Amino acid sequence: MSKEMSDVCDAEVRDLLAKRAISEVSDGYQHFKMESLVTVRYLVRKGDYLAEIDLKDAYFTVAVHQAHHRFLRFCWRDRIYEFNCMAFGLAPAPRVFTKNLKVFMAFLREQGIRLVIYLDDILVLNESSLGLQEDIGTITEQLQSLGFLVNWEKSIVVPTQVLEYLGLVVSSKDLSFSLPVLKAEAVKKILQRFYIINAERSCFDLDVRVSLSYSAKMDLRWWVGNVEKSKGKIFFPRDPDIEIFSDASLTGWGAVCNGVTTRVPWTRQDHDKHINELELLGALYAVQAFSVVSSGIAIRIYLDNTTAVSYVNKYGGTKSAALTATAKGLSKWCEKRCISLEAIHLAGEFNTVADRESRAQADVSDWQLDVNIFRQIAKLWDIDIDLFASSWNAQVSKFILWRPQPRAFTTNAFSVSWSDKKGYVFPPFSFIFRCIEKMRREKASIVLICPIWTGQPWFPVLLEHACDIPRLPTPSSAILVSAQGNPHPLLQSGALNMAACKLSGSHIVCKDFRSWLSRYSWLDAATTPISHTSWLEKAGVIGAWGGTEIPFLMI
Repeated sequence: MSKEMSDVCDAEVRDLLAKRAISEVSDGYQHFKMESLVTVRYLVRKGDYLAEIDLKDAYFTVAVHQAHHRFLRFCWRDRIYEFNCMAFGLAPAPRVFTKNLKVFMAFLREQGIRLVIYLDDILVLNESSLGLQEDIGTITEQLQSLGFLVNWEKSIVVPTQVLEYLGLVVSSKDLSFSLPVLKAEAVKKILQRFYIINAERSCFDLDVRVSLSYSAKMDLRWWVGNVEKSKGKIFFPRDPDIEIFSDASLTGWGAVCNGVTTRVPWTRQDHDKHINELELLGALYAVQAFSVVSSGIAIRIYLDNTTAVSYVNKYGGTKSAALTATAKGLSKWCEKRCISLEAIHLAGEFNTVADRESRAQADVSDWQLDVNIFRQIAKLWDIDIDLFASSWNAQVSKFILWRPQPRAFTTNAFSVSWSDKKGYVFPPFSFIFRCIEKMRREKASIVLICPIWTGQPWFPVLLEHACDIPRLPTPSSAILVSAQGNPHPLLQSGALNMAACKLSGSHIVCKDFRSWLSRYSWLDAATTPISHTSWLEKAGVIGAWGGTEIPFLMI
């Protein structure tokens, strides 16, 4: 299709949407999840080789039912045409295309291929250049066999460790995101806007002197001096050297660090400030109080105010000039001392058991694995700590809570090392990728309880780090229960199947396990691929990594 024809088609579709001629189609929009740079952040490893595969005319490869062609008509040069494929501009198009590719992506991930897909852009990752080329060959061959068109001109199939993806430069050398050179130059061009705004006030008289405010000059000076010097932002914050807990009230602020406390009342000038600003000022003073002689360290500060957390982590905001000024003061303090600062939200009401019990609401991610199933797992693998627990569902006496509660060993499993622990890990499903990455980074050994979702980006990574045969509980509504004893809703609908996986961050241990599997003669029943509709088998295959099939056993 020529550019002229393409522009006409786009204009016609937009006209139909504006006139609501296809409103019934567009009103049927459904929410769906897409992979993004957050997925890249957890999937890329240091030293990985990267490649990008771009699909040509991606939407046009999706056929539309003949009965719906009439909804996609347009007129051009007195002739009526109609799309017989997915057209650009339709609200359901991204969801339909993503759902179609999801099945294919699941197939690739079952083969141990690491990738991220955002509509027609596919990022492929492998620890070796040769392995990446093999993955590219597999993916492109399969895509073309399914009727998709690879845009070789826009694709980057030569293995590299620095690649621009979704508007940012991804570097596996130092695990960071950074601005592309052209975007960095574009930031400088924004300076022209200040001239234009002031020129408008003088009716565009080019002889009038344009003056900028002091704050504007300071901002411009910072951007000019740092936009090209920045080496990007690393994927994961450094492990903290010190942790500070800060809080503020209308009368003063207080903080504690390593058992040392401090408190200062607010001055008269502070009394009229909003509580959000007081919380942020308290964070600033707390960091200054406990790092006055420090440099080159990492600090994690816990606040019970979400607005303050956001302004600290984003170095400012757009809603409040006062909050932005305080956040900028905090960031400058840290920048001068090469201090890495991360703010974490921590709820404030953790005083007594009675208070917690009366105020606590059910957490949608808080479930307990059936005790009998856990006992069978504990007989298979050594477990000495429950890394993700609540006081009501802890499976062993030593456990870590996400939030402070009685009897806990500590809080926030991500803030402690796992390398010296035999951890039982049953996290919220959204934290699975983060848990696998922490296990891999610290070369720890864990028992992970997770759903069998082969289409998830973390699934091939799970297969790679398996060091024993995964165990699958016999499906039952009693596998996962809430504090009130209610079964998980996805279990009731049959849409959730769980697995217990022994994982290791040691590549040697995992490689030895796969080597053992390759020499082991499985029974015929054990070579049956995993089924999501029938669980009558006592054994089967859950996936494969490096050409070695990973079996499972029922418990």
